[in-house]
Amino acid sequence: MPVLLVMAPRDRASVIVFASSSERAAEAVALAGGAILSRFGEFGLIALSEQPGFAGRLYGAGASLVIDAAGRGGCLPQSKRS
Repeated sequence: MPVLLVMAPRDRASVIVFASSSERAAEAVALAGGAILSRFGEFGLIALSEQPGFAGRLYGAGASLVIDAAGRGGCLPQSKRS
């Protein structure tokens, strides 16, 4: 349970958005009113929105998983910025 709290997205913080493809993740970010900061692996993107409720909008736009990006240097694989 504590791991889920650490990974829970916060308002106005960068998040990692996963979907069935990076194209689908990009579409979800655009529909949710966010900005893409970089790629994250094959199916993910790091994104940000200054508007509250970004994670909920991402899920509504088709994201499969949204987690806080603050700990991305830990156990999750990263890709180079594109």
